[in-house]
Amino acid sequence: MTISHAQADEMTASLERYAAERACEKLVYRFLRLLESEHSKSVTLFTEDAEAFNEVGRDKIQELFQRIESVDHNINVLHSSNLWIEIVDDNHATASNDVTHYVASPEGQPELTTARTITRWSWDFRRVDGEWLIEKIAYPENLLLREDVIELLEEQQQE
Repeated sequence: MTISHAQADEMTASLERYAAERACEKLVYRFLRLLESEHSKSVTLFTEDAEAFNEVGRDKIQELFQRIESVDHNINVLHSSNLWIEIVDDNHATASNDVTHYVASPEGQPELTTARTITRWSWDFRRVDGEWLIEKIAYPENLLLREDVIELLEEQQQE
């Protein structure tokens, strides 16, 4: 079977698109895994000028994650679902997914009960020197919060 140049170009474009989607998917899952317990290690997944959690720049994001690590000694489990990746062009992509966050205290036998939160995340990716990196994570949109989480947030706002 012989294929035309146009067909070969289309196959090449499809393979490149698939490779870009897969690279972005791996970034999402790698970041979420690191966010469970090793926040600051995730900074290598970001562009130098990245934006995440109201911080701009890799250094500021790392400072934020180090502060979180210093006070968060819980067992965190993040479950991702409904991941949708859109390739914008050769060097840009976007994605969204839902993240279910479970938390357990490290004391005694850890027990996960109901999810603490369910949030929707929005991502922007950029290819830099051939490597896909996270360019932006929009602040997660709350979809569902447990009552005790809502009360805690309300208390923090009143302070």
